[in-house]
Formats: sequence, C-alpha cells, structure tokens
Amino acid sequence: MPVLKGEDLLSSQVKAAVKQSQIDGTYSGIAYHCPNEILAKGNQIAALKKRKAIGVMNGAPDWVFEVGDRCATVELKDAKSDDEAWRKCTNAQKEYALHKWATGGNHLVAWNLPMIGEFLIECRFLLDSPQYQPAFQGGVAALEHHE
Repeated sequence: MPVLKGEDLLSSQVKAAVKQSQIDGTYSGIAYHCPNEILAKGNQIAALKKRKAIGVMNGAPDWVFEVGDRCATVELKDAKSDDEAWRKCTNAQKEYALHKWATGGNHLVAWNLPMIGEFLIECRFLLDSPQYQPAFQGGVAALEHHE
C-alpha cells in the first residue's frame, strides 16, 4: 500500500473526518472529492483526452460540501502557511477562488485539517460543538482573500 503525502494525505484525512462527523451527527450533508487531477504516466496526450472525457475542469476545487441547497468548496494545498498555499494555486484555481469570494460563495484554500473544520463551522455546515473536535482536531481561522 502506498504511503500518502501532501495533498493526498490531507484529502484522506478530510474523507475520514467527514465520515466520522456524519456518524457523530455533527455533519448532515454530503461531501465529495472532485476527480480534478489526472497525472500523465508518460503519455501527456492520453492524459489530456481522459481529463476531457470525464469533464475535468481547470481550477475545480478538490472537495465540495453540500448541506440542503447550500454549497462550500475547498482547495487543498501541501503548504505550511496561508501565503504559501495561495502561491501554490494555479491561475485557474485563483480565478475560481476570487469568483466565489466576489459572489459571496463559500470557498477555502486549505493546508491543514483544523482550518477545514473551522471553515465548515463558519459556513454553518458543521455543528459547533466539542463533538466535532475528534474528527477535525480543533480549528484555526479560514484563509482570507489574498491578492
């Protein structure tokens, strides 16, 4: 079994935290990982065709959270700070984030699990209670708009 690192590790932690929060009853929505990264294993053209065939969009977020008719999106980055996470975003990811923020949408560029938990509480998707602590391990402020 391969060892997960960086964004893949964070994504697996998000998946586990969401499942635990659903079991605990602190998150009643659905959440899913968007298949937005298909890496070429030698053949760039084949990878591009596969991306196009399944409808992958440049800049699409890594995770989508839905509760009722409301939606929040999260872009994951392997970083150690908000600024580093923003710098690692592609132009398409930055455009998506800026559009979401400008239109009042809920979007976060995240580099650790606690900030995702805090973000979901701020969006009123995750109940603000001690029960969420085991799943999302505390919290820090969500990343603010960067230019």
